[in-house]
This record gives sequence, C-alpha cells and structure tokens, in this order.
Amino acid sequence: MAVKGTEKELLTDGIEVDKQSKGPFIQNMDRHLNWKVRKGFGQAAQFDSTLGLNNVEYRQHLGSHYIKSNFGHEQIVTVIAARVYTGNLIKTTSRTTMTTDTWKAAGSSGMYNTAYLLSIYDITTDELYEELLHNKTEDSSRMLPLQHGLYETNDDVNYETYIRAQEGRQLFFEEVNDTLYFGDARLGCWAYIPTTIRKLNSKQVHAECGFDWANWDSESSIVRKMVPNDGDYADRYVYLTKSEFPKPNDITSVFGRVVYVDDKTLWFSDVGKPGSVLADNYVVIPSENAITAIEELAGNILIFTESETFFYRITEGGLLLSGGTLQNVSNHIGCLNPNSLVKAEGSVLWADDDGVYSTNNGLAINKISIGIEKLWLDNISNPLTQYYQALGLIDAADLANENTSILFKFDSKNVHIEFDHIRKSLIFAIPQQDFAMILNSDGWSVWNFESMAAANGTIKATKNIKKPFFVMGDEALYMVGSSEAYTISDDSKFTQPATDADMNEDWTTNSYYILEYGRGGALDRSVQWSKSEDRRLINGKYYKMSSDTAPYVPNDANKNVVLVDPWVPVDAGYQLNNTIVPPATPSSSDFVTTAGDIFLLPFSIVPAEPYAFGGTFPKLPNKLIIQFFFDNNLWVPVFQGATAAAAYTPCISFPAERLPSAAGWTVVCRDGAGGGASATGNFIDLQYDGATATHTIQPYMNLNQYSRNRLFYIAMKAKHINTQASTSMGLEGYRLQIINDEDTGDTYTTEAHFRPWQGSFIDNKLSDTGRHGTTTAGSPPANNPAQPVDWVYKTIQVGLDDAAQSKARSLWLRIKSRGKGEATTIATPEFGLLNGILASDWKDWTSQFVDYQGTAGLNKDIQDLQDGTSIRARMYDSVTSAMHDRTFNNKATWGDASDTSDGNYLIDDEEYDTINMSTSVKGEYFSWMLFGHMNNSAENLEISSIKATLRPAGGRRRKGRG
Repeated sequence: MAVKGTEKELLTDGIEVDKQSKGPFIQNMDRHLNWKVRKGFGQAAQFDSTLGLNNVEYRQHLGSHYIKSNFGHEQIVTVIAARVYTGNLIKTTSRTTMTTDTWKAAGSSGMYNTAYLLSIYDITTDELYEELLHNKTEDSSRMLPLQHGLYETNDDVNYETYIRAQEGRQLFFEEVNDTLYFGDARLGCWAYIPTTIRKLNSKQVHAECGFDWANWDSESSIVRKMVPNDGDYADRYVYLTKSEFPKPNDITSVFGRVVYVDDKTLWFSDVGKPGSVLADNYVVIPSENAITAIEELAGNILIFTESETFFYRITEGGLLLSGGTLQNVSNHIGCLNPNSLVKAEGSVLWADDDGVYSTNNGLAINKISIGIEKLWLDNISNPLTQYYQALGLIDAADLANENTSILFKFDSKNVHIEFDHIRKSLIFAIPQQDFAMILNSDGWSVWNFESMAAANGTIKATKNIKKPFFVMGDEALYMVGSSEAYTISDDSKFTQPATDADMNEDWTTNSYYILEYGRGGALDRSVQWSKSEDRRLINGKYYKMSSDTAPYVPNDANKNVVLVDPWVPVDAGYQLNNTIVPPATPSSSDFVTTAGDIFLLPFSIVPAEPYAFGGTFPKLPNKLIIQFFFDNNLWVPVFQGATAAAAYTPCISFPAERLPSAAGWTVVCRDGAGGGASATGNFIDLQYDGATATHTIQPYMNLNQYSRNRLFYIAMKAKHINTQASTSMGLEGYRLQIINDEDTGDTYTTEAHFRPWQGSFIDNKLSDTGRHGTTTAGSPPANNPAQPVDWVYKTIQVGLDDAAQSKARSLWLRIKSRGKGEATTIATPEFGLLNGILASDWKDWTSQFVDYQGTAGLNKDIQDLQDGTSIRARMYDSVTSAMHDRTFNNKATWGDASDTSDGNYLIDDEEYDTINMSTSVKGEYFSWMLFGHMNNSAENLEISSIKATLRPAGGRRRKGRG
C-alpha cells in the first residue's frame, strides 16, 4: 500500500539569505500577487558624442534624472565625465605613410580635456542635446565688448573655458519649479531650464575656419551656473555674494525655498528666488562629518551624514528659516550620497553602509533590508552559477570566455535608489556590481543584467548592460547603462597614386544607452534598427593633407579654401535632378529616385585673401575649377542616368540662390586626373564657366570674400560590396582654382586648398556591423546586444517534522505561460524556459561529483529536470486526433463549438495551467530550484503556486553523519 504524501507550499515573500540554511533565493522575478519573471529592458536609444577626433572616452557616469517639463516633454538628463578633444580639424604628417599616429590635431583651437558632458535625451521628440559645461559670459566681470562666448572660438582665437570634470562621486539632481538643479561641491550648482530639442548640434569648436569667416555661434543659455543675486530685502539685510555662495553637496526645496548643503551648513534661499540667500539664513549641524544628503519630509528637513541622521523642524512664517529645532535621530545610521535616497508615498527611503531604511515622520527609522543583510556582511551566492559549475560544464575553452558572477556583493560606490510607482517597488541599485535589489510586496529579489544562457555545452556570460542606473518616469521605468566602446577600423583609401593608400584613421567612440522596462518584450537590450534605437554618430571632423608628395595636394599656404561640409544623409526615395539645370516644370522623368545610404556632400568656397585679378569692378571670378579624388572602392556617385553621358555625370544640386548660375557648371566622373569619362572612376571634375550662365552678373560668380559661400551638393552612395566601416570617402583635392580671364584679357589664377569633412559610415545593410539592431526581420546581426533574462526561484528547505527520512516526489506548479519561442537569441542553449533541480540536505550548495551519480529516481541526491514544458497541449486536431500546443506558427485556427471540424481553438488568452515535475530523491530536507532563460521576446512566465509532495521514508541516515 502506497504511503500517503504531504503537500508543502514553497512560495515565499522574498529572499531570506540571512538564515544558516541560506533560505530562498529569487532572481529576475517581480512579485505582484504572484511571482512573475521580470520583463526585459529594451533599448530606447544609444548615443555617443559629437566631440572627439580619435577617441572619446567616457570615464564615469555621474548621474541621470528624469524631468517632465511644463510643456509636456519627457526628458532624461545625464552627466558624464568624458575625456574628449574639442576641436574639429586634423592633418596628416605624412602623405605617403599614413597611420593612426600620423594623423594629428590641427589648428590653434581645440584641446584634450576631461570635461562634464551634459546629455539631454528628449523622449517625446526622440532627439538629443549635448553640451560641455563651461564658464559663460555672465560669469565674467569684463566689459561687454571684451566678452566672447566659447563657440566664437576659431582657428585664429581661442575662447575655450571648460570646467574640468572631477571623478569619484556622483552629482545631485533636484527638480524645483520646472528647473532641474544639479552639481556637487566641486562643480557648484547648475540649472537646466527645459527646452524643446529639435536636432543635435555639434559641440566641436570651429578650428576649420578663420576669424573672418567663422560661424559665429557663441553660447547656449539652456544650462547655466547658479549666480547669486540680492533679493527683495537687500535694503535691510545682507545677501551672500558670489565668493560666499554655497557650493552644495545636495539641495532640496521647502515652502518655495531652495535649501543648499555646504559641508555642515544648511542655507535657505528666499521664496521663489533660488539665487538669493540671506547671510543669516542658515543652520549648522553639530557633527564632525560633512552632510551627504538632505530631503524634505512633511515640510521639514531630513539631514544625513555618512553615519548620522538629523531632523530639522522648520518654524514657518518668518523671513528666516534658521530658527527651527534640530534633533539628532541616530548616531549610527547615515546616507551614502544624494542619489541613494528617494521620497515616495509619504516616506523617505535610503541606504547606508549597513542597510536600507525608511521613515515617514523623520523620527522613527525602520530597517527594511531584513533578509538580505548578508549583502553587507558577506555576500549572497548565486545558486544558478553554482549549479552550472556543479554540472562540470567548464572546460579550457570556457575559461577564456567572460566569467559569470558567482557572488552578489555590496559596493558603496555610486549606489542609488529609485521608486517605481507603477509596480510599487523600491529599486536599490549597486552599479559597480551590475545588479539591483528589488523590494515589493514585503519581499526582496535580485535583478541582475547578465545571462548565462549559451550554446549547448558552453559556459559563457553575456554582459551587455553595464553599471545600471535607474530613472523613473511618469509612465515608464528607464535605465541608463554605460559605457560601450566601439573601434572603427578605417577601410577608406586615397586612390590618387597608382597604388591606393590606406587612410588608416581608426578611432574609438564610447556611448551610453537608455533602456526602457518592457520595451521589446522579455529580452534585455533588444534593439530594432528600423526604430533608430542605435543613434551613435561616430562623429567626424575636417582634415587637410600634408604636401610632402607634390603635386598632389594644393599647398596649405593658400588661404583660399574649398570645404566639403558635414555629409547630409537623405532618406530612400529622395529625388535628385537628372540635369544640372532643373526644368521649369519638372515631371517624374526629370528625377533620379535614390534608395538607401545616400549622402549629399555640401561644397563651399571661402575666398580668404584679396583677389589678384587686376581690371575693374567687380573683380570677381568668372571660372572655377574643383577637381578631387574619392575612394571608388567603397563609394560611387549617384549618376543622372544609365546611358550615354548621364551614366558618368554625377547628380549635382544647388541651393536656391545658385540656381541662376547653374547652367555654367559641368561635372564628369573620370578615371583619374586627365582620364576618360567613366562610371567606375575615382576622380570628379567640376568646372564653372560663367559664359554659359544666365544670372544677372553673368559671367561672374558672386562670391563674398571672407565668407563661406555654399556652391552645390554632390550625391554619393555606398557600394555595399563588403562589410564597410569607413571614416571617410577618401576625398583628396587635386586642382582647386579661382580664375578671372574676363576683365583684362589676361588669365589670373588663385589657388585654394582642400578641407573635406571626414564623416563616418557603418554599413547597416550587412550582417556584421558596428551598429546594433536587426537589419531584417528575424535576422539579427552578429553584434546584436540582446540577451536572455535568467530567472531563478530557489525554495526554502522543507521536510516532514515527524519523519527523519523522507522522499520528495512530485512538484506541482500553477503557472501562466505562453510557451517557448521558436526563434531564440541564443541558439541551442543547454537549458530552456522552465527547468528544475531537486537536492536533499543542502547539497544544492555543497554538491560534489558523487551527488550526481546513481540511477535516476533511485539514489541520486541531486536530480535535474531540463527544459520542461510550461504549457499543456490543449488543441485537438480532428484530422490526426493529436493534441498540440497553442503557440504562434503552430496549428491554432479559430474554431466553432458546434462543429469540431471547423478550426480547433475557441478562446484566445494566456493559459493558466497546473504542471507536474516528477522527481524522486531521499533525504531529511529538500530544496527545489526552478530556473530558466527568457530566450525569445514573446516569452513570459508567472508562478502562483509551487507545491511539493513528501512521503516518509524511514529513520535517520547513519553514514556520513558522524
């Protein structure tokens, strides 16, 4: 007769690792009534900088903050300490032997600097703004005619005044009256006034242009340093001056006043005037330690040092707030930094070096990190990693792979706390260790951002999310990750000599990425190319060539300049004229329709020295010659047609003011200088002869001296012949001349030199590219950063109180699932969506080889169930009489309850099933670990019950218990 079994419920509220038996462990699950595998953090955007010549180095993420403006735009503000070069002009020191080392910064402007890089991502418009923090003209005491904005810098004068970034700790962020304040004691207090962001402007200084023809940008007023000023009571009271104004570690606001923290002092501003601080309006805390953070609570101020807590009760109504009551609440509980506390639902929650705490009145402090205190005292072991290693899957090849994280440890650097008001969850993030602890429904779980899922038989960790920093929006939870480096190997060539010369101008760019919870389904870091979720620019710069190999390069001593300005990408379907002069009434046959990766190259000319033409007014050129080489290995012009002359005549477009002179231009693609016309050539020959033009001052070309005169645009297209990552089109000037032979009968020729823009191009048509995202549906490129979410639910140790020995039999799961997806991020993984392991007597933590031996179901102390089903077959096939899973791309068709032959499915909803896992292990106590990998964006799993069946199986074991 079979022994009756006893069922035990194994679901608990959360992690309890402080027990001697280690207790339950829960990873990447979220509890709201039931335990659900968390959704993935999909990529919303990824950005690098508009700065840099050869390298942009993101040294430290200093913090991010969400703000919703009073005009309804949602924005995420991020500050990064970045090592950059601020100029935009380079040159090569050797035309014949080019390497990364022979390309050097050029011009008298631009500098290498570690600066504060402010980045503002407008979620509403999907646009980015960036700025290097620098001293503004408002900070200067010089006379107005002597003041210059930073971006008035050019090749002749330099007005750069950047603020050197200090690393090591994060900045504070505080929103007050629709203005975001940020900074620290070293940077000072800065303010961002929200604005509509329409496009990204380069923040390079203009080293490519001289004083006379500079672009004349100056400075932005979007971000400003807090400037002290006298308030409304200056006739009776003394206000802090610029030298006395606090450099705060943190700020908060109360009753319309900004409260600044400077070392051990709280300073209170006037109502509605954050820059006006009375000299007597302050409070000093009695401590040997500096204040690390403050927060308003119910009209009072909660004050922290690294190891103390104070509560300041404000007496409202007077001009001064310095007459309140200060109370010492704790001498052993402090706060780590301004970002490691958050106010939510009437309480303040914060972290220090010993735990996580909350208070709703400023006086009674509750420790809410009970159950996970080993995180501070020792560490928390990851049982999933332990199990993978216990299976003996590691070999020599695996040791060369990225290591998996075995332990979760506390690291106080850059710890921050956020509250998810949608899911009512506290997020306690430890960026240096790449994980976060989540508190909801009175229980903790751990969210990590790496995956152990790998091809069958392989141990490898995928870690595509680094240093997670959480920001909560009105309607979504975001994460800022940093940083990701990408090096472009320059494939472009100079084709001017008989043997092509590699440019070899490789460079490295760093980027950060913004992820959104639930975007893209179940996977972490999923990216969709068509949505522009990878917005890295790999920004370019102007360059000029060394003249060490004459006569190829016009001498830089010629002050006149022909520029190719930054490339303009055009969308597929953009129409170009198939004639140089557009018809008065064009029809569809008068255009060339483009398709994919077309760039317009804007050509401008700067007559930067007086014409030496002789004759009388207007002393303007009547002829221009612009001839240059390009890299025809990777690029080809867009031609006007496919037959006759149109097949080797590049499309050329004109700005409106140049249309009347367009008839004077001819353009031909040739095989080298002086070569014949060819559609496969590497040389473009542009010549203007005013005799055939039709404009008012014909034959002369109207060019303003010391100005950037836009001439025309040439359309160039990538060839897509191989994996293409070029940082240039290999543009090299050959003959650039400004000519007058009209006025005196003599020919006067003035030379110019060439300064083309070295843009960047990463071929998104091919599978292995530098950009992230799916090039075609279901076919991710080799660099796809998407990774599975690894979930774990490890139960408490259970046994029968009245039986020394028991046998663990069936495990009953009540779950909701969509089943396992067919298209997987990791092909042929070792484990699937739902797997289980049963171990007796703590062998799940101390397992040895002997524990896995024996016949399954008889004497194994550890038993595993790999890749179990998470849904039941509930669709009946009337033809084959077989049962099928109801999943996508399967046999589900809508049915009719009155006709079994008409379809096979009546109601469509996620299935809520009871699943059995059959096991048989003997011991005194047992623990089950359920785990899996969300390997497809459509997968999900929710568990409402886990019940184990235990049966008595005799007395205590004697062997091995002495």
